[in-house]
Amino acid sequence: MTILIKPFLYLIAFGPLAVLFASVFGLACWLLTVCVRAIAKWPEIQDAIIDAMMRLEKALRPYLQAIQ
Repeated sequence: MTILIKPFLYLIAFGPLAVLFASVFGLACWLLTVCVRAIAKWPEIQDAIIDAMMRLEKALRPYLQAIQ
C-alpha cells in the first residue's frame, strides 16, 4: 500500500470516532470554562440572590402578617 493511501484509510476507519472524541473533549472544556467563570463570579451571584430574597420577603410580609 502506498504511503499516501494509508492515512486516508485511517481517516475513513477512525474519522467518526475522532470527531466524537473531539466533540466530547470540546464540550468538557466548555463546561470547565463556564464553571470556572461561575465560581469566580460566585460572590456577586450570592449577593444578588440575597438581595432578591430580601425584596421578596419585604413584598410578601404584609400578606403573610394578614394570614397570621
